[in-house]
Amino acid sequence: MRNRIYRYILHAIPFLLIATAAHADNVQIATNTAALSAMSVSGGPPVVMRLGYVAVGDAPTLLYIASSLPCSMNSGSGDGGAQVPSVDGKCWVATFPAEGADIREWGAKGDGSTLATSAFNAAFAAGNVCVLVPPSTNGFYVDALTIPQGGCLRGSATAPGSYNAGYAGTSWIKCVAVANSTCVLSAASDGSHSPGIIERITIVGSPSVPNSGAVGYQMTDGYNIVIRDLSVFNFDTCTKWGPTIAGIAAHVYNLNQGRCRTHYSVVDGFPEVYFYGGRWGMNNSGDFTNSDDFVLFTRTTAVGAGGGPNTVILDGIQFNPGAGGVGCAFKWAGYTGSGGVQQIFKILNSHVEYHTYTGSNETGFFCSDSTVPSIRALWVDNVDGDNGLTGGLFNFNSATALQEFHMKDTTWNCSGTNIDFSASSTYAEANFFTHNTWCGTVSWGGGSSTSLFLNQNTDIGKLTLSGTWGNLVNSDNMIGGLADTATGNVTASGFGQISWTPVVTFGGSSNTGWTYTSSGFAARLSNGGFKLHGEIAFSAKAGGAAAGSFNVSGSPYVCSTAGAGDPGSATPMVLLHMAGLVTSVQAQMLSDTTVVLTQYASNGQVVLTDANFTASSQIQFDVECNKAQ
Repeated sequence: MRNRIYRYILHAIPFLLIATAAHADNVQIATNTAALSAMSVSGGPPVVMRLGYVAVGDAPTLLYIASSLPCSMNSGSGDGGAQVPSVDGKCWVATFPAEGADIREWGAKGDGSTLATSAFNAAFAAGNVCVLVPPSTNGFYVDALTIPQGGCLRGSATAPGSYNAGYAGTSWIKCVAVANSTCVLSAASDGSHSPGIIERITIVGSPSVPNSGAVGYQMTDGYNIVIRDLSVFNFDTCTKWGPTIAGIAAHVYNLNQGRCRTHYSVVDGFPEVYFYGGRWGMNNSGDFTNSDDFVLFTRTTAVGAGGGPNTVILDGIQFNPGAGGVGCAFKWAGYTGSGGVQQIFKILNSHVEYHTYTGSNETGFFCSDSTVPSIRALWVDNVDGDNGLTGGLFNFNSATALQEFHMKDTTWNCSGTNIDFSASSTYAEANFFTHNTWCGTVSWGGGSSTSLFLNQNTDIGKLTLSGTWGNLVNSDNMIGGLADTATGNVTASGFGQISWTPVVTFGGSSNTGWTYTSSGFAARLSNGGFKLHGEIAFSAKAGGAAAGSFNVSGSPYVCSTAGAGDPGSATPMVLLHMAGLVTSVQAQMLSDTTVVLTQYASNGQVVLTDANFTASSQIQFDVECNKAQ
């Protein structure tokens, strides 16, 4: 309220002074900076009201107090805003409102063509004042701007809008996107870790197709900086965090980014960056069509005292590249620096529209290159994605070890997409894939020290499990099919079925001697064993010399046995149905996944041969093994 009253007084004073002629004794009027500088402090008024920088109204009215000392800035020349030298060698010192100083007080013009960098630099040099950027039609034009440590840059309005429609009514900065340069840079913090503030600002690059390496906003080393309602559009890299050797602690609220030609954000080093809310990408054709990624996680410096593990959190963000696409939504690559533990990454409560396209740039949703040795942890929670994902969810390089992975409560429209870690290095810690709704195939390849918990996932097209696992728990998943060759400490409940086709031979011959049809399924049991079900129907003698014992092969599981060729310990052997056969037939499984049928005869238990079958023979059998090998 106090600041609001002050503003009312400032706007009312010129009219009151003119009406009452009070300026003759107390406060005088200076129409612009030149008029103020022509006034004498000695014997003059103690207070002067400036009505503009060059002309009345081109800057807000500003109150100046007379000082008997020369201006302290620029060897007595002042800066034209905070200090204006008087004609008698003294100084007029500005009294800014508590909320900050309008950039136009230093002569900046929001016409999009008059360079305002020197005005911003002078405003920041004034110190202890927040630099205010008012709304404009064409923006304030800068080439390269550095916000000093602890500096404050604030707009009065911001909206992402559309690049093609312009930013009228927005507090925005227009920057020439020079190759390998940064438009707005927050200076590194010193040991005092002073905070800084950037809020309600839009930064736009020009020309319409930015130069390679041009960055919209960048923060290097620093702590406790708060960024709110920042919008960055039309750069090669829209925002960059780092490179850093000591660390970054930044909280970013409502970051809007679009028309980012290569990267939307680059996180370089070992920062702690927390992004909350915002939109990364534009609708329809607003974005470029061949961006590399939404986020590039990289490390180009050696890790210093602030080296990890640190955390990067992306929470409540809409990722939308419009009609364009990104080669890899979240990418780890270019690790040329050394040392330190890798970061922990969390993507939470977000929506990802991954508009894929054909071309060499499309590599997957999460991916890495050979420079990345490990990713400490990746958490994906309450995220939904749509529009393709045809590049696959994971495309990690074989040199990259993902040590811990959690994905839960996610929903994906991902026709034909799979999760496949089989090409990656062994990841040694607990991994969770729970409560997800998935449409494509899911493939997991394990390691002897790896644990994976698959629980209550739905609508998975096909689940493929392979490898030797330290621990694998597969429970209560609704899946379209299961291919399970996993070994090790594996348990299951509410199991899914694997379709398999029994293959019949006699005496090991590839020629069955019979024409038949067969089908079956296999299922992992909660006790670590499995169950096989097979159905075989003979129709005609096929000819040939096939003879000998009846064998059924093709089981996806191997039964743990006491000795070579022996049935599994305490393995139940059951025949559900038979026709055209002698009675008392049993099914048993050998160690090489072969099922044999035996019958009891007068001279003891013997195996069935091709002579035991007719063209009308039918068999349905179950085999349960208590322990999978």
